[in-house]
Amino acid sequence: MSVGLLAVVGWWARGAMHRSALRAVVPSVPVEIEAGSPLEEALAAASGEVEAGDVAGLSALGRVYQVNGYGDEARDVWAGLAELDAAQTGAGERRDWLTAHVAEAGGAEDPWLAEDLAEAFDAMRLVSVAEAVSGGGDDKLAMQVLERAHMLVPDNGTIVWQQARLWERLRDQVKAKAAYERAVALDPTLAEAWVRLATLQRAVGESSEAWRSVQAGLAASPDAVPLLLARGRAYQERGRVEDALADFARVAELWPDRAVGVLEAAQVLLAVDRADEGTAMLERSLEIEPENPAALVLLTLQAILAGKRLDADAWFDRVWAQPTVAPADRARLAAAYEEVFAQPAPRPDGGR
Repeated sequence: MSVGLLAVVGWWARGAMHRSALRAVVPSVPVEIEAGSPLEEALAAASGEVEAGDVAGLSALGRVYQVNGYGDEARDVWAGLAELDAAQTGAGERRDWLTAHVAEAGGAEDPWLAEDLAEAFDAMRLVSVAEAVSGGGDDKLAMQVLERAHMLVPDNGTIVWQQARLWERLRDQVKAKAAYERAVALDPTLAEAWVRLATLQRAVGESSEAWRSVQAGLAASPDAVPLLLARGRAYQERGRVEDALADFARVAELWPDRAVGVLEAAQVLLAVDRADEGTAMLERSLEIEPENPAALVLLTLQAILAGKRLDADAWFDRVWAQPTVAPADRARLAAAYEEVFAQPAPRPDGGR
């Protein structure tokens, strides 16, 4: 037998084994499902994909069973799919039963979840599952998944940080604060965790602790933008203008394509009556983000306060053209305009 023919026979044999492995996962159609019914036709279509060797057909088959209330059959399909080796299925990666099942269940009551979690050992995969489930609106189920991930790797700060975020979403600030404290103890480079911890500390009157948290985070990650912003705002509250401006200037260096650092600096300058410098900063922010709504609102307000009606009218045109400007901000600008110029502010149609 020639080498070419051997290769073809080997390919055919592998394909046959692949199809056989897929077919072995397909459960018998429940007897109560009527032949020719829409459900039976959907199952037949998915089974046909499996018969043709398409591993995606198994996922589709499990989904059809799940959405039609046949949980046992769905579980059998997905559990079998998870057991197939990537080399057999050609799927490119091993399918994780928990990922498939939780995603398909969509947070529905699940009698198998505890068992499936107990059999899951890929902690970071569990984190991904938790993020997907939380994104779908089921934070309690996501917390269950994260608890299993945390049990597998209790010293992983990122997992504890994810738990803290979920506790916040679940409105348990005490547990959230404690989890953020554990997260940064495990991994001091988690800048967002430090910021959230400081925010919660401030919320309960722990201002000194909040300041220490920001400083500790920056000691571990000196160029962490969220922490630089937090410290810059804290400096501003303390009246340390130059220190605040230095932090915001560093943010602008680190994020040259974003206006946030320049905008923060502008507001510091405006707050201490350095209006010309502040206005220049606002204009610079528009060079970075030409339609930034905060910059447009502040420039309109500055023109009004300076009594520059023509400039205010021009800025108002841009405010009306920017749909992301909040209605409350438009209302405040209109009230300021009317108070300063004793006439209604410009309207989007050019009238007053």
